[in-house]
Amino acid sequence: MQKKKNTGLKIFLAVLALVVAAAGAAGGWYWTSYQKASTAADAGLFAAAEPFLKLEKVTNLHDAEFGDYVRSGLLKDSGDYTAARDAFDALGEYRSSAAMAQDCRYQIAANLFDGKDYEQAKVDFEAL
Repeated sequence: MQKKKNTGLKIFLAVLALVVAAAGAAGGWYWTSYQKASTAADAGLFAAAEPFLKLEKVTNLHDAEFGDYVRSGLLKDSGDYTAARDAFDALGEYRSSAAMAQDCRYQIAANLFDGKDYEQAKVDFEAL
């Protein structure tokens, strides 16, 4: 009887060790992936960070604004400067949101100038 109990305990401990090891490996993979996506986003490479949005529910536990920051950058990259500006403004001082919003303002003014709307371009450039 004692031998059966020891065998059952050994099996339980072995399974527990495997579960703990798998959880540790998954956590390590997640953190490495998050760091890569974070570094890419900080460098303005939002398309490189976009695949990480699939893990947004986990990321929200420790960095709730990251997904919104990446989506804001993707709007900027697509040329939707007005929506990107508004999205970055909503993030306040998160990462480089204020600088990104300012760059969007510049791009909006530049597009107005390129479209020969010189009066509004002047107003927008002066507001920078």
